[in-house]
Amino acid sequence: MIVTELLNDIDGVVTRLGINPKFKENPAYKTVLAHLYTLIDQMGITNNDSELVSENKNFINLNWIYKAAGDYYDFKIVVPSNNEIICERTNEEFTKDKDGKSVIRKKVVNISATLDDIGGIKILSKYGEANDYECGNNDCNVYYGVEEKNYNLYGVMERREYRSFPKTKMRFNVRNITSEQMFINTSGAFSAINYRKKEVYERCKLDVANVLIVDRVTGEYYSGKELIDSTYGLADLSINGRVRNNLNRHVVINPLMDSEIEEILEKEDPRVAEGLRIYTKDRENFEYDSEKDKSYVYRASK
Repeated sequence: MIVTELLNDIDGVVTRLGINPKFKENPAYKTVLAHLYTLIDQMGITNNDSELVSENKNFINLNWIYKAAGDYYDFKIVVPSNNEIICERTNEEFTKDKDGKSVIRKKVVNISATLDDIGGIKILSKYGEANDYECGNNDCNVYYGVEEKNYNLYGVMERREYRSFPKTKMRFNVRNITSEQMFINTSGAFSAINYRKKEVYERCKLDVANVLIVDRVTGEYYSGKELIDSTYGLADLSINGRVRNNLNRHVVINPLMDSEIEEILEKEDPRVAEGLRIYTKDRENFEYDSEKDKSYVYRASK
């Protein structure tokens, strides 16, 4: 199989690797496939490349060198159990620092999708980078970020959380450090409480989310409610623009008429609409004014 065949039939490939058919009953499965497609597409392999993809019983693997820059890529999709899909892309880049010295950067993106007992899907994305900037031969700088998205069985995202962590030194040569070593330090520098920045979005109504943003570097803190962006539907928890660009503004959310609610649901995938309807309860009476919300908090950066 060549790369273009993989791109054109990711669903078929993942199916052959042995996933639980219930994955496909959840509309969020399409989001999982979109993540896999993007990781491959970002590698920049053109349609003229006939790079071979190795396919085995429960995993596929692709190694590719971007000859123009000398960058190396390793890509794999693994199905360790029929309720889990893991995709990982590693690439090694060679750059220069401001003084013209060579810097090696190893970047890893690891995305896992897990199907729960009732058909919900959790997508966990880990982002890591190691580099040897101003490091010795046996240590490196490591940066790490993680995002978790939780979808119910109807493919409606109910919660999304992102955390990034400060740089830490690790006792590994940058060329030898593995993704497991980058991500394993979850009880130390990369533990949940040691984050640099945190963003949490939690659906509370059909088109409304509770938003929490904490930046420990700038001192910025935001807690309030925001409208969910409906440009591409309401299945995901996307906020119109970036909340950060409009922090401390006056937020007003008005009630929706029953006809407006039905119009919104009619635009959605039928199964997604079924899940969104759960969040329509009392939406026709719900209104929000940040100036009247005693729990609303905004603290500007230092």
